[in-house]
Amino acid sequence: MIEELLAALVESGADAAHEELADILWLAARIGAAGSRDNTGDEQQPDSVEQGTASPSNPDRGDGGSQASERYYSATLEDDARAVDPDTRRGEAVLVRRAMALEDPLGVMRALRPLGRQTVPAVNTTELDEELSVDSSVEQGMVVPILKPQRGRWLDLALVIDTHHSMLLWHDLVSELCRTFAQTGIFRDVRLWFLSGTEVGGIPTVARANGGDSRRPQEVSDPSGHRLVLVVTDTVAGGWSGTSLQAVLRQWVAHNPLALLNVLPRRLWTRGAVAPEGVVVRAARPAAPNVSWRLAQAARQGGSSRLSSRSRVRAGLAGSIAIPMVEASPSGLGALASLVAGEGRWSRLSCLTIDRTGTGIESAAAPALAAAPDPDAKRALRRFQESASPVAQELAGYLSAVPLTLPVMTLVRRAMLPHSKHGHLAEVALGGLLEGWQDGHGTFDMARFEFHFLPGVREALLGAQLRHDITAVQELVRREVADYVERLAGGSGGDFPATRTTAGGTGERSIGPGAMPFAESALPRVTPMAETRPLQLGVHMATPVGNLPVQFPTYVEREYDARLRDIVRGADAGEPTFVVLVGDEGAGKTRSAWEAVRNLPDGWVLWAPPTAEDLREGVSLIGPRTVVWLDDLERFGNISAAQYDSLQAAVLVVGTARSIFWADSFPDSAKRRATVIHVPGEFLESEFAGETANTGSLASLSARRQTVAERFSFLVPGGVVAMASVPALDGRTYLATYSRPDGKVRTWDPEAGSMVGESFTVQEPGIAAIAAVPLPARSPLLATTNHGGEVHLWGSADGSFSGVRYDIRKGVLSMTEFVEADEPPRLAFTDYSGRLQIRDAVDGTPVGNTLWTGGYPGRAMTALVDPAGRRCLVTADYSGAVRLWNLNSKTAVPSELFIIRPQKVLAMAAIDRVERHSLLATIGYDNVIRVWDPFVTRAISDPGRVLDLDAMDPIRFEELVLHLLNLMNEGRVAIDARRNAGIDGVITHRVAGQISLVQVKHTRREVAYEVIRDLSRSVRDRDARKGIIVTNGTFSKAGIEFAENSDKIQLIDGRALRELIREHLGI
Repeated sequence: MIEELLAALVESGADAAHEELADILWLAARIGAAGSRDNTGDEQQPDSVEQGTASPSNPDRGDGGSQASERYYSATLEDDARAVDPDTRRGEAVLVRRAMALEDPLGVMRALRPLGRQTVPAVNTTELDEELSVDSSVEQGMVVPILKPQRGRWLDLALVIDTHHSMLLWHDLVSELCRTFAQTGIFRDVRLWFLSGTEVGGIPTVARANGGDSRRPQEVSDPSGHRLVLVVTDTVAGGWSGTSLQAVLRQWVAHNPLALLNVLPRRLWTRGAVAPEGVVVRAARPAAPNVSWRLAQAARQGGSSRLSSRSRVRAGLAGSIAIPMVEASPSGLGALASLVAGEGRWSRLSCLTIDRTGTGIESAAAPALAAAPDPDAKRALRRFQESASPVAQELAGYLSAVPLTLPVMTLVRRAMLPHSKHGHLAEVALGGLLEGWQDGHGTFDMARFEFHFLPGVREALLGAQLRHDITAVQELVRREVADYVERLAGGSGGDFPATRTTAGGTGERSIGPGAMPFAESALPRVTPMAETRPLQLGVHMATPVGNLPVQFPTYVEREYDARLRDIVRGADAGEPTFVVLVGDEGAGKTRSAWEAVRNLPDGWVLWAPPTAEDLREGVSLIGPRTVVWLDDLERFGNISAAQYDSLQAAVLVVGTARSIFWADSFPDSAKRRATVIHVPGEFLESEFAGETANTGSLASLSARRQTVAERFSFLVPGGVVAMASVPALDGRTYLATYSRPDGKVRTWDPEAGSMVGESFTVQEPGIAAIAAVPLPARSPLLATTNHGGEVHLWGSADGSFSGVRYDIRKGVLSMTEFVEADEPPRLAFTDYSGRLQIRDAVDGTPVGNTLWTGGYPGRAMTALVDPAGRRCLVTADYSGAVRLWNLNSKTAVPSELFIIRPQKVLAMAAIDRVERHSLLATIGYDNVIRVWDPFVTRAISDPGRVLDLDAMDPIRFEELVLHLLNLMNEGRVAIDARRNAGIDGVITHRVAGQISLVQVKHTRREVAYEVIRDLSRSVRDRDARKGIIVTNGTFSKAGIEFAENSDKIQLIDGRALRELIREHLGI
């Protein structure tokens, strides 16, 4: 074999280096030799083109975990001939949405507006001129009707379609043009004619139906002059340069305006059978026939735009008739419409000029547009590449991966090259790469007619790709086309027939042995179990405390784990399984599920659909040995029971659900098919003892979960899923709760622990969160939202609908009020992906940029005032960790306040206090509202802890200092709104009008003298009582001396700051 290869290389004279030789061997194994082809065209594709792709009729699942997918094939004419062959592959007949071949149909409609309603020629009927009648009646003091000639649709349209076989390529474009013209509503009548006999030596005739009985061309024209004749053609037929077709055109221009609508781009016109020339024309009246137009030769490009002299016009165009040739585009049709409307302006158009006396066409003939097929594939490809644009060459490469039917070629152009034009497809189709085809107008369905590359051209185009793209180009095109078709759903382009292969390879339609798919549905995104990251599945890390490393805590074995492992082993043995872990939030359902499936053997993959829509679309495509991960089944609540039943096709479906959702909302039919494991909310004593004896890890885990003492608590009726702060007119803050499933809203006085007023029912199902919308001098409104993002505003006193409703986005997780001084009411929203957005509470418009929290922010959220007077967001997740988000910070990193115990937080709300930071109210499944002071540092419950001021984050250090000054009872401390000259805070003293300025410096070095001097100037400029500089470091000697000589500067260095922290914070 090696000797034969060397001999072939020597004989060919190729000087191939070892790198090129490796490429040759690699390509030979995939492309193979070009064999002879029969009359079916390139349908008999060498099997090597499809090598490496699983057969649609026999989906393969190897050890690598690849899955079969749905493939779509063109429904070609040859398929019908194979319908009786029992050995062919089979699939089901489907309809696929078309892509539009016409670039801008709405633009085409707008371009024809000059032909719209106007005074109807030769019609004596009148109508009332309302505006002039009113003016005249007012002036004369009596009713004086003024009449005007009637206006209306005044023009017919005759579309004459060239039926030369080259026009088969533009069948879809022509159909869309005809439909667009009819939909404009501008023309009184749109009538189709089909022109045949345009080939060399042919006798031109017209017919009312494609392939119908011939009729005389004179029937197209209208002697009354109310018809526009448009001939749709590509001018490729040789008869366009002959006298027979000229005589027909002369008959039409004698009575009506006539134009040629060329389906090819302008840059290709000069290669047609006739070459138009620039002519300046003018029509004296609307719908004037071409014979009455005034003509002048246009100036050459680069010359003056002035019209030619009279003598030159008389000599060159006096005996000619100009027939405009325009593109099928808004600009081309707009220029034609202005001319036909008789606006009286000179227009420069490309025109075909014919002699009035019938001696011949004056425009010079051009070479044939379509390149002659070259039997040598390499030569044909080289000629194409020399003349085609780069976009057309790239499009040809993509078309080599699909069957060449008109709908598929348009789909590939739209999907792979969205900015390409129809002309780029024309370059490919007429570039000498395709086999010839014969006239078939009216004899078969053009959606099923397949064109074919010349032998070897498809392989050569694939070989023109980069080496690493050769085997991937087909998959790339098919996946992109499938995605594009999915986006087209519901469009107006119509459908075309196709064949879809199913997993069993059955169906009523046959598929040829060499047929190529044009689309392949995307597979669900699966990952091997060994590569699956638990964080992506919702398994939480341990709560970060101090300098302890953040990691997954050691798993504590639970009593139900042994049963769960047995269920997973049964699934590995091939038994279809649907298991659901049911329990309260924070019980450990997700972690237990992960521990059960993480050690499945090789070959298993995991699919975690993020949304209910992804689950619906992907459930039919997943293969065996797949774990379907449905953490928090409430997110998939709108999945029907039948769709849950279809999950039995998978081997192992693992879900988690809250107890209340499982009991009240999950479909009963799906419950009967599921194996349920109930997860208790607390560890059993035996579980504690066993884990402590093994590792002692529970002691360290418990030590991390430090909490703060709650201020007070009170019990409320069950079922609360949302809570909000409601400001009262007297300045107090009440709490509103929403209960499910009764839909009751109750208002509470948190200090008294009792209801305020009567409860009411909100008539809106599926509420996920509520929030108050304060109004000046009025009772606030109550905003509600569901997970679908539908927001309604209600009266907070009686639940009456305010009439305000808007939509934001799907997947809303939580919502809260976000009220700042001198700003309109706003709402904050989060979703499951971690996006946080502030919106106007009344109309829902976004305010500011979207903030990414970096992960699941938690179901509970509210906005409160911190010790520095700033409005911040607070969230709590399943771990019970309460985190503070400063939206004015440059980073999206939250500060952890404390850990709530019990950890199950469903909702929370802020209780604002005058000139003090807010308290925090929370509620969980125990139906107890607990009120906390969130800014009591955790160190109070741990007096032995030492704060490392030098290692603190500068922003956190600033918060600590301002909180400390607030506790020192000097006055109300707030962030300085001006932020001028480095001022961080302002203390408002109880003596009216007196303030002190605070500057915080986090540094391990000395604070320079210049900083103290600048603060002194700010104190003087703002007439402040004094200026305070606080640092964790020290001050320069010069700075200390400056402060000692001034009674308005106070310095607090690191040592003094630590003493104050110990005195006021107990650390």
